[in-house]
Amino acid sequence: MKRCIGLLLILPSISHAEVIEEWECKDWTGNWNNIIVRAFVNEGRLSGRIEVAGVGHKTEYAVNGFNRRWDFGLAEDQTYNYAFIVEPNGNASYYDFTRESKAKASMHLKCREAPNRVARGL
Repeated sequence: MKRCIGLLLILPSISHAEVIEEWECKDWTGNWNNIIVRAFVNEGRLSGRIEVAGVGHKTEYAVNGFNRRWDFGLAEDQTYNYAFIVEPNGNASYYDFTRESKAKASMHLKCREAPNRVARGL
């Protein structure tokens, strides 16, 4: 019985990766009080999460060249339906590939690393 309890105490920490980086994004002309998207990078830098309007999406995360990229919405052919890309200068673009495989960005945002995480050194 003790072994089962110990295993149950370990499982929650395995299933929840620690967030090591957080980005917040606003409308290009908006102010930082109106955050539209939050993007998170998990420990190991292979996965993350995107939150928009109270809805969260688990993502695959990668750094492609200089850009940070979150892919989500796994399709039947094992490609992703959506991508969110943040450039080093904070310019961000959202792509929806459900209609075309070579989509143009349907949304442009301005992002910054979340100030509260930067202040804590995370």
